[in-house]
Amino acid sequence: MPVIRWVQQHNHPSGHRAMVTTMRHMAPCALAVALLVALLCVGGCQSPRITVSDVPTDEQVAIPPAQSHLTFHATPPPNWVPKPTGAFLLARFDIPIQTDRVDASVSMLSGNGGGLAGGLLGNINRWRGQLGLPALATAPPLQTVSIHRIVYQLVVIRHTPQSMAVYMHTKGDHTWFFKVVGPSQHLAAAQTAMETYLKGGQWH
Repeated sequence: MPVIRWVQQHNHPSGHRAMVTTMRHMAPCALAVALLVALLCVGGCQSPRITVSDVPTDEQVAIPPAQSHLTFHATPPPNWVPKPTGAFLLARFDIPIQTDRVDASVSMLSGNGGGLAGGLLGNINRWRGQLGLPALATAPPLQTVSIHRIVYQLVVIRHTPQSMAVYMHTKGDHTWFFKVVGPSQHLAAAQTAMETYLKGGQWH
């Protein structure tokens, strides 16, 4: 189907607009309609310029992380390997542990417990689903851990072959998530690495 674009004909002697279209394979009825529209616009169309551009699909639009006045700054250890980030992910790394690697990520969402993702229970069930575990009807009691005078809520999900630990810190209407997931036998070492990373960070 041809696409009709309206462009300003700046150098046209009449000062009118011109219609640019692909006429190839256009049905007679569609051609007649297009010509009628052109004649009407030449007769007095003086609307502002309309620019036609390609609009990316939803899959191509990167969703920016929630805006927050609270920021976290930390320098990852030199052996942490940076990885590409995605929607909502502020940072992502591979942590080498023995001959394996553990995935570490930092993200932030609006709401206490991450309201954009369905709240605390919604997040826990989403994480359980990532490990192949069924959803829970209610959120389990959370552990709390104090790291460098900052209190984090801790969710630990153990499974085989992979397990996960998520440190959550809520300030105002935003929640930060610091997650490690990898081989279950390395979960304790991964938690130690993440807690060291958090201890060396600063909140502003």
